[in-house]
Parts: sequence; structure tokens; C-alpha cells
Amino acid sequence: MRIFFVNPPADEGIKQVREGRCMQRMGAWTALWTPVSLAYCAALCRKEGFEVRIVDCIAEEIDFTGLERMTGEYRPDLIILNTITASIVSDLSTADMIKEQTGG
Repeated sequence: MRIFFVNPPADEGIKQVREGRCMQRMGAWTALWTPVSLAYCAALCRKEGFEVRIVDCIAEEIDFTGLERMTGEYRPDLIILNTITASIVSDLSTADMIKEQTGG
């Protein structure tokens, strides 16, 4: 089984920190937080023998088109998205795009 762990792209250029209690926009007083929760989950799945890929669209500056291309190339069986309330509309759009891309 292929599992794709995704920290979704910035919506309209607004980068969101989606980790733990640090859910906020990136700005002058915040840093780029690594999506550690996704990395932990990916490591556990890999340990159990699953094929995993993880992408942090915020850190790698991947837009929706780039994520769509990556999803099409990888063809995952399961996708795990990191989401927060502040970006939920955009995150749900990302989920819809991925679902359409994978035929899910």
C-alpha cells in the first residue's frame, strides 16, 4: 500500500503552521515548523512495511498544481492531510483535488 502524507500548499500565498497548538500564519514572529506529526505517522507506517512519501508543500513551496502533479505520479492508495481550522476551506479543496486526481 502506498501512503502519501501531505502538508497542503499555502492558500493565496498565506503560509500556515499546521503543527500542534502552533496553528498560525507564518510571519515576522513565527518560524517554519516542520510537520512532525506527519513524519511520526509516516515513520510508523514505513516500519510496518508500507510504502510512504511525505511532502511539506509550505517548506518546499509547492503549489496546488505541483501537488496535483506529484499525486498523479505517485498514485497513492491512502492520503493523510495535515489540516487546521484557519485553512480548512483550502485544505478541503486540496482533499477534493486529490480525490479527483486519484479516482477515489
